[in-house]
Amino acid sequence: MKVFYFLPILIFAFTIESKTQNQPDSITHNFPDTLEFYKYQGQLVSIVIINQIVNNFNQGHIYDPLGLAEGRIAGLSITKPGDDPNTKYDVRIRGLSNIHGNTMPLIVIDGYLDASLENVDPADIESMTVIKDASATAFYGIRGANGVILISTKKGDGKPQVSYNTYLNVENAIRQQPAMTTDEYLAFSDEVDFVQATDFGYDTDWYNEILNTAISQAHNLSVSGGNLSNKFYGSLNYRNVDGVLANSGFDRFSTRFNVEHKALKRKLTLGLSVAGTFNNSEYGNSDAFRYAPIYNPTAPVRSDDPVYERYDGYFQQILFDYYNPAAIVEQTDNNGQYTVFNMRLLGNYDITDKLAVNASYSMQTAGMRQNMYYSKYSYYRGIDRNGLAFKSSSDSYNQLFEAGLRWTNKVDFGNIDIEAGYSYQEFTNEGFFAEGGDFISDAFTYNRLAAANDFNKGRGKAESYKNSTTISGWYGKVNYSWKDKVFVNLVGRYDGSSMFGENEKYGFYPGISSGVDFAQILYMSSFNLMKLRVGYGKSGQTIGGDYRATSQLAATDGSVYYNGGYIQRYELANMGNPDLKAPVKSEINIGLDFDYKSLFYGSLDYYSNTISDLIWPFYSITPGAMEWYNCGEMNNSGLEFSINAFLFTEKKLTWTPSLILTNYFNTSLGNFSDEEKGYNFPERNYLNPTFPGSSDLGKNIVQENEKVGNFYGLTYKEISENGQWVFKDIDEDQIISAADRSVIGNAMPKVELGFGNYFTYGRWDLSVFFKGLFGHEIINEYWAMYGAPRHVTYYNVPSIVKEMKAENEVYLRDGAKFSTYYLEKGNFFKLDNFSLGYNFILKQSSSIKDLKVYFTGNNVFVITSYSGSDPDIRYSDSAFEYNPLAPGMERMSEWLMSRSFALGLTVKF
Repeated sequence: MKVFYFLPILIFAFTIESKTQNQPDSITHNFPDTLEFYKYQGQLVSIVIINQIVNNFNQGHIYDPLGLAEGRIAGLSITKPGDDPNTKYDVRIRGLSNIHGNTMPLIVIDGYLDASLENVDPADIESMTVIKDASATAFYGIRGANGVILISTKKGDGKPQVSYNTYLNVENAIRQQPAMTTDEYLAFSDEVDFVQATDFGYDTDWYNEILNTAISQAHNLSVSGGNLSNKFYGSLNYRNVDGVLANSGFDRFSTRFNVEHKALKRKLTLGLSVAGTFNNSEYGNSDAFRYAPIYNPTAPVRSDDPVYERYDGYFQQILFDYYNPAAIVEQTDNNGQYTVFNMRLLGNYDITDKLAVNASYSMQTAGMRQNMYYSKYSYYRGIDRNGLAFKSSSDSYNQLFEAGLRWTNKVDFGNIDIEAGYSYQEFTNEGFFAEGGDFISDAFTYNRLAAANDFNKGRGKAESYKNSTTISGWYGKVNYSWKDKVFVNLVGRYDGSSMFGENEKYGFYPGISSGVDFAQILYMSSFNLMKLRVGYGKSGQTIGGDYRATSQLAATDGSVYYNGGYIQRYELANMGNPDLKAPVKSEINIGLDFDYKSLFYGSLDYYSNTISDLIWPFYSITPGAMEWYNCGEMNNSGLEFSINAFLFTEKKLTWTPSLILTNYFNTSLGNFSDEEKGYNFPERNYLNPTFPGSSDLGKNIVQENEKVGNFYGLTYKEISENGQWVFKDIDEDQIISAADRSVIGNAMPKVELGFGNYFTYGRWDLSVFFKGLFGHEIINEYWAMYGAPRHVTYYNVPSIVKEMKAENEVYLRDGAKFSTYYLEKGNFFKLDNFSLGYNFILKQSSSIKDLKVYFTGNNVFVITSYSGSDPDIRYSDSAFEYNPLAPGMERMSEWLMSRSFALGLTVKF
């Protein structure tokens, strides 16, 4: 990807100012239930907020807002195995809350619900707040069950100032699949007597052929200022990010502007915020990662032999699932663009000093285009179609209107805050897809689909869609406190959506919480805070489909003869269900917040929740038609702990450590069967990992009243003296069969750990953050497919197959067969990120007020016994359309883990 350097801006950087390190200064940590009133962007947010240590956001080469908070909040799990710059994070708050539909939390940016994360640059973020407990998420009705993340962007205040930050980042892959080198491959072939490797006489490092050193850069320029009547903030952001896979990365330009004006003796507050993003991506082709570890290391990349002219000179062998990885990268053109624009207009008028009215209107448009072309010479995909082109487009639009009243009052018996309001949001989505092949030349690529002869032959495809959804509801809150000692909070929302059945459009979602600060009641002199909290609430979730509650016809391949001609064939795809309603999450939370002499503060929380009325499809009596029912439940429970300390704060050296710990007790399915509706959930519902060439290598199993993420398979005992597998005979019938399979592991993590440290010494500052994940197991697809000596032919194999032999040194002669032998622990502990900075001392007369240089690193080292590339948890599987019930699989086409280092400069004028 082309790297464009802003040389004029870099020169100008020495005369302007910047916020430290292009990252927000702090992260907002909330205790999860509803005890105190907090005003967030004009709304009542039912959370207790305690600011953590300064510089508590993750540092370094971070271009996705969620990366700032990874590992920083107990109960918030943010993962992205591999380092694909064009892939989003997978996020869970307090476990899994949805099995069909969106599993991500609700994103609220400056009060805008369902705002696009793609339209906020990390440099523009002031703080993040995570709402976890249902007694608080009930305020968000049918969108609160997965949790809520509130993002507040920077605002202007004080004297006008200009800020600028830039960094240059270098990134390389650090962990690969454990494939044999050429020497190992040939030596092992000589050692094994029952199989012979093919030697083409070359020494090729296939990873080296598809990887590159990724050079990235970021620039942030902002202007801000304000007084009691007017405040403004504006920014321009440019990021050029390269991926470690050749021909991957993106260029992104974004801008943000907000202004606030007070009038009528500052009783009227008007605000306007506008943001826009344009992103141009190169996606590369991640299937190159699939074939790099298995391709013969003695094979050449290209050959002058005329037999390979049909592949444009690339070396190819006609074998099952076997393609030259370098050719895959270089003969695929895969790119796309997206644009996002949003606007929010809000107003607040203080009718009296106790009563205020507010209203806001927000809108957002987003468009995405993706283009792909496989060359006429591409053995991987294009050669059999004489060139193959894809083109797709998707556009979305949503608008939100909210209005409400707020009343606050101090009375003899305490403080009370009440808010009530109405919210209406409308979503529209549309798009198209076209595919065609058989071109006379590669010159057109995807830019002239009419040149594809497939459309003349009836092989071309074209599809389009459009759908819309509305969400509306009434909400209310009551917050009461008595002398800062006793707290009570009530929230409720009557919320509904057009996506639900005609008889179940709306539902009511209440929440209640209360707490007592024993430090105040019992006059505990050593504690500033010792608050016991209890909360209970219900929140809902959307069902992942706009028209699942209605009957639908769908066009199918083929046609039927009717009335003298052929017409498009249609069939009933969905039966419709007028009683389909929102799944509901009910949760209880018990917590303790403490602050010991302002030296140590933190929280301890236990939660237990049940998600009921989950939806599940089954095929009706009409062939091919599905019907969706509310028929299942799921349970989560766990313990969250966080503690922060302020050490050596009176000395030249300061150290402020923090520990974040989450213990996930249980994520399990309940009862899904419904005798009244005639639906019986299968006793064992397998989600096969679909390894090519075998259907018996490994399975996720979904069972009623069992844990989510269970692996099902045989239990390994040993390799026999004649080189055969020996498995545990569970039913003791002397035959290894399906009856000998059992639950052998689980993909879900048990413990998540974050350990942060912030040091200062004079003009120096250092931030170091460690992350750990423990208790989960992973299937490495490469190891499970090719982990056997007999595969050493044209294929390369994992180097650890050298250990696959019996006590008498006889190598395994069987092929790979999934069992506990191939199930690996995913435990890891890593230095996730660090930042070392120096703040220069400047003269008072200097036009530069602050100047800082810094050096950061991400994924500096990882400690793990896992054989694959990245031991992080996979919460879903791409082979099953990212089904959250099929976690724990590292696919061979996944990106590799990488390490990056950045050198940056910030200045302030």
